[in-house]
Amino acid sequence: MVLFHYLISPTQILETLNSGIPVYDRQKVINGKCLKCSTIALRMGAQILGAAEIMMDFTQQMEMANKLADFKERYECLDALI
Repeated sequence: MVLFHYLISPTQILETLNSGIPVYDRQKVINGKCLKCSTIALRMGAQILGAAEIMMDFTQQMEMANKLADFKERYECLDALI
C-alpha cells in the first residue's frame, strides 16, 4: 500500500475522485520526470465509479527548450559584440 500511495500522491486522481471535476494538462514533476497530467471522473449517471489519469512525459522537450533558450541568449550576447 505504501508503494501505491507513493505513486498516486503527487497526482490529481484522488482530488478528481472526490470532486468529480476534471483536471487537464497540469504539469507535475514526478520521480525527476516532467509530466503533463489530465484526470477525468468515470461516471454512470451522477455516480462517480472511478477516475482515469493520463500522463505525458515531456522531459526531453523541456530540456531541449532550456538548451535552446541558452543558445539564444549566447547568440544575442555574441551578436551584440559584433
